[in-house]
Amino acid sequence: MRVVRAHGRGPTIGAGLLVACSQAGGAVSRLALGAASDRWLAERRSVWLAVTGAIGAGSFASYAFWQVSAPLAAGLLAFATGIGAYGWVGIFFVISAELGGSRRAGLLSGMAFASIVVGLLVGPATFGLLLVRWDSYAAPWTAFAGLSAVAACAALVISPAIERARR
Repeated sequence: MRVVRAHGRGPTIGAGLLVACSQAGGAVSRLALGAASDRWLAERRSVWLAVTGAIGAGSFASYAFWQVSAPLAAGLLAFATGIGAYGWVGIFFVISAELGGSRRAGLLSGMAFASIVVGLLVGPATFGLLLVRWDSYAAPWTAFAGLSAVAACAALVISPAIERARR
């Protein structure tokens, strides 16, 4: 993705605005998805994980194949990317705590947090390695879109097992 200029102030300001848009997408979606998962499909929260995975797959694929030059489009895409990249975390923690029940909620929440931290450490390095290997942003964005799609499908496939274990 080409970095857009924000009012002629250079690519650094434009990049900062895009990061802010993605963070806003993540913050808004955590609140909205948390409320939605409490009201609708509370017994199948993993469906909401699949929704965020699908949004992530779509937005990551967009970065791989679309040269965004309009600032508004770039901001909206960054917002959607925030939903896919950050929106799932709250629901993931709730599911892990519910699966653990009163006796193992702390253990499973800790394992969930550890898996997130491992992803935060491995993800950027993997992105960089793919970028260097293929000398193109399309390769890592496509790979991350694929991983998000796999995560979305996995959430739907294992959903019945999660719901049975919670009962």
